[in-house]
Amino acid sequence: MPLLFAKVLGINSCNVSATVRSQRLNAATTSYGFAGLNSVTINGHSDTDSYNSGAGAYGSGNTLSNGDVASNGDIDISGHVTVSGDANPGANDTVSIGNHCSVSGSTSPLTSPLNYPSVDATPYASSNSNSNVPAQYINHGDSSSTRTRH
Repeated sequence: MPLLFAKVLGINSCNVSATVRSQRLNAATTSYGFAGLNSVTINGHSDTDSYNSGAGAYGSGNTLSNGDVASNGDIDISGHVTVSGDANPGANDTVSIGNHCSVSGSTSPLTSPLNYPSVDATPYASSNSNSNVPAQYINHGDSSSTRTRH
């Protein structure tokens, strides 16, 4: 990410990383590390996995392979990506796995489409921390994002 004022100190960019943690609320239902209703694209240096919070903190000795990814469409994996779990595309779609990438589980298509209820995000339109993000990094109306590492 380019830095605007840090250039005075000779710093031109910084690494940005994100960690997402989710909790399976009902083990009887299928859940995924993340899902894309239309498609999923994972690129750059990314990993998906899971851990048992009841066994202690995330890390060495407490990582599992339930970082599953699913979509009603294609799944495209490129860069240096490790999916520790399944990557299940839509019924008539495929998983594309690039060089330096791996999926430890199944890449079989879903047998039925993902169906998630709509969520009303209206309260978050005014109650958020978007003012901390420089305007040039906010893309209104498009949910795609780009991450660059320097």
